[in-house]
Amino acid sequence: MNRKFDWTALLLFTALLFGTVVRFWPAATNGFPINDGGMFYVMIRDLKANGLTLPSFTSYNSAQIPFAYPPLGFYIAALLSTLTPVSELQIVLWLPALINTLSILAFFKLAEHTLGSRIAAALAAVIYALTPGSFVWQVMGGGITRAFGVFFLLLFLWQELKLFAEYQPRTLLLTILFGAGAILS
Repeated sequence: MNRKFDWTALLLFTALLFGTVVRFWPAATNGFPINDGGMFYVMIRDLKANGLTLPSFTSYNSAQIPFAYPPLGFYIAALLSTLTPVSELQIVLWLPALINTLSILAFFKLAEHTLGSRIAAALAAVIYALTPGSFVWQVMGGGITRAFGVFFLLLFLWQELKLFAEYQPRTLLLTILFGAGAILS
C-alpha cells in the first residue's frame, strides 16, 4: 500500500492527548477543586436543595452571596449528581476538565473553517491545547460554568461563520443553540 501519512490526524491526536493530560492533572493531583471549587460545590447543593429552582443566595460561608452566576453548569452538575451515583464533588472536580478537553475539538473545527486547512487547524489545536490560558481558569472549581461557556462559545463561533458563508436552516439552529449555551454559561 502506498498511503500518504495523515499529519492532521497525528497533530489532532497529539493535541487531544497532551491537552487531556494538562486539563486533568489538577484534578488528579489535588483531589479537590482548586480556588473557588468549594463555593461552586455548595452552589450545586443549594440548587438541589431548592428543588432545582435558582435560590436568591448561596449558603456558602453563610455570607449571603447572591446566586448571580450563569446557571447552565450548575444545572448540568445537579442533574448528573441526581441521575447518576456520582457525587457533586466528583462532578465539580472532573466535569470541567472533560468539557474543556472537548473544547480542543471545537477549537479545531473553528480553526479548520477559519484557516481553510486541516493541517493548519490541527497545528493550531496543538497550540491551543497547550496554552495555559485556554485551560487554567476552565478546570478550576469555577470551571463548572467557565468550561461550558468556552465550549459553547467556540461551537457558536464555528457555526456562525458557517452560517454567514452559506445559509442552512440546520446551521442557523445550531448557531442559536450554541449561542444560548454560551450565554447560559
